[in-house]
Formats: sequence, structure tokens, C-alpha cells
Amino acid sequence: MTVWQADCKDVSTVPAEPEGKRPHGVQTLTIPDLGTTVLLDAQVRADFTAEVAREAFVEPLQRYGCPVGVVVDRDVRLSWAVQQAAISQPPRFWRFCACLGIQMHVCAPHHPQENGCVERSHRTSQQECRAVQRPTNLEQAREVTEEFVHHSNFQRPNQALSCDNRPPRSAFPTLPALRPLQETRRPG
Repeated sequence: MTVWQADCKDVSTVPAEPEGKRPHGVQTLTIPDLGTTVLLDAQVRADFTAEVAREAFVEPLQRYGCPVGVVVDRDVRLSWAVQQAAISQPPRFWRFCACLGIQMHVCAPHHPQENGCVERSHRTSQQECRAVQRPTNLEQAREVTEEFVHHSNFQRPNQALSCDNRPPRSAFPTLPALRPLQETRRPG
């Protein structure tokens, strides 16, 4: 529970909202723990911006506490690496994590294996959940994703060495306590 991974992924079976964000339509922000492979959170929304992603990240922080680090890819909503030349200060997500003492690591370009736990979760969710259940709207996408998180954590055997072919929450029935999120340290 010391390093989490975070990534956004299209929920491709759900069409874009008529007045919503066109390029991505509906997406999920997925956050697994690297050490235990427990899927900590997977939020489905149609409006993932940098600000919304930061707000969504607060929920697992409140539930589990603050990890030492977070690994992200080069998605502009989560990463500063792509934007450093264009802006003088880190985006709110980075400042938020810095205020909490969370170290950020950005994967090298074209190296999804550096964020392998979350990428594997995306693939499994697509193959075993969305491709089977085929959600057609935002609410259905949320329901099937919630079911997938529960199934992934409590029923689906995981081949990670730490899980020994058991579901992550069977291998880790209790998770270690992390440093709690301090409300007074949140930036405005």
C-alpha cells in the first residue's frame, strides 16, 4: 500500500454525451495498489478534466490514507511531464499530491509496463466486464465497473506473486493503515 498507480481509460461501449466531452466520452479513473494489486477505486465519469481527476482521487485517499507515491502515465490530466515547457508551475493534481507528501512518478513515453498493474486492470475490465455486459449509458457503466471492482478484489484469482493465485482481498484481508488525509493541507 505504499505505491499506487492511476490512469484514465475510455469506456468505449458508452457513446459520448451530446453536450459532453467529445474526445473521450465516458472514462474510468482506475487506482490499484502496486504491492497488493487491490483495485482501490475505479470511478466512471463523463467529465474527467484535470480538476475532476484531482477531486476523484480524494475519495480513495479518504478511505485508505496517503501512499508514499503514485505512478501515472503521460495523460495531461494527471501528469506534469508533458506540460512542463508550456506552464511554469505544476498543475493542481501535482500540487495537491505534493502538499500531501506523495511523490509522483511519470512513466516514460511508450512504456505502459511501468504502469502495468493499472494497464492490466484496464484490459481485464474490458475483456471480462465491458465487452460482456456492453453498458450503453453512464449509469450502466458505473454499475458494471462497481461489480468488476468487487469481483476483481474478492473473487477473481490474481497471478501476481503477492497474491499467489488468490483474489487480492483473500491474500490481503486487511490492508495496512496509511497516513490519513489531512483536510487542512488541501490546496485551494
